Amino acid sequence: MSDEKNFCILKYLGFVLATLIGAFLAFYFAVDITLERMFNPMYRMKHAEKIMNKEFKHFDKKMKHMPSLVHLVKNSDEYKLIIDLRNLDNDEKNVNVSFDKDMVTVSGGIDKSRKREESVLSFTQSYVLSDEIDISKVKKEKIRDKYIITIPIKDND
Repeated sequence: MSDEKNFCILKYLGFVLATLIGAFLAFYFAVDITLERMFNPMYRMKHAEKIMNKEFKHFDKKMKHMPSLVHLVKNSDEYKLIIDLRNLDNDEKNVNVSFDKDMVTVSGGIDKSRKREESVLSFTQSYVLSDEIDISKVKKEKIRDKYIITIPIKDND
């Protein structure tokens, strides 16, 4: 009976020893992986790159749904700048138009604050007009959510 008792004790000791070795190895590998991630610059760079790619995809998705703010249309006797005011709080005061010889620059912006989010929309677009324009006869009008700037072309008669 003592052989049987010794065998039973050895069996339990073997089981306890195997459990301790398994727990030690699990702890060792968990610490090794954690330290590797903490101190390996390549892991940190890959992680940062994943985050940046995710943010770029989010930004691209938002930009695809954002319509162009300014459209330039040329007729036979005038240019028309049509500015979409929907993203600018429907206020033409958020738009600035300046002229420099044959160049027209449209700029504008707005700061929007919500509960936990703040967004800034700012834009500048410049156009070089091929014809001579008459800046003194520029007309500006707001029609619903559009701000229309009419720039007449000078007659060369």
